[in-house]
Amino acid sequence: EEWYDGVIDEADSYVRCDCAFVEVAEDLAEQSDKAKLCIEGHKDRINRAIWGPLNTAIFTASEDSTVRVWDPKTGKEMGCITDHKKAVNNLQFSKDRMSFITSSADHTSRLYDTETLKCLKTFETERPVNAVPAHARHLRDPPAVKHPSECVAARDDHLPGEPRLKD
Repeated sequence: EEWYDGVIDEADSYVRCDCAFVEVAEDLAEQSDKAKLCIEGHKDRINRAIWGPLNTAIFTASEDSTVRVWDPKTGKEMGCITDHKKAVNNLQFSKDRMSFITSSADHTSRLYDTETLKCLKTFETERPVNAVPAHARHLRDPPAVKHPSECVAARDDHLPGEPRLKD
């Protein structure tokens, strides 16, 4: 499988990077493909990149089983989570962005404190987890879920097959 592994930098040089950010011009005629920021450190494809609280960090989830935190001004790594044993498929912040939850092919979802990157809770299931919605009331005081059969739809706008924690 091919994936994007390089960009043209400000000096017109081809550089390898895991995730490139370009400035989006209002006029398409002025759009440039030159990277404004290039982050490098993952050993495999990035599945999700999302802005952290107050846009002071970029969080990435990767096939290499890590979640990394990056400085958006320099592209330097500020933190790395290595708790998962297989690909991290997704991550979602709580509404207040004080915590986030990951979903992984290792059959777990893990709840983390955004500031300390400390794992607060691990949820295990029988199957790989592709995505988990972040509901603030569950992230503050997560209910115990022991088996996928305990999951039910919490609202009508969920995706087919998307598990929801019981109230």
